[in-house]
Amino acid sequence: YSSNKEKICQVLENGQVRDNENYETSIHKMSAKYLNKTNHNGWKFFYAYYQNQFLLLDELRYICQRDS
Repeated sequence: YSSNKEKICQVLENGQVRDNENYETSIHKMSAKYLNKTNHNGWKFFYAYYQNQFLLLDELRYICQRDS
């Protein structure tokens, strides 16, 4: 999800993401695509719906690392 809660893409089993145009790439290149940049930090762009709230992927990855 984007910061305005728009569903942009889904995470694939291989760690890449795919949008509704079937474009498959990294979270960094995908965030850049939607920001019209050449590259961007996807951890700071995308959100995931987790435990009834939207969390920045950057926050969620640290929660998952802490809890594993």
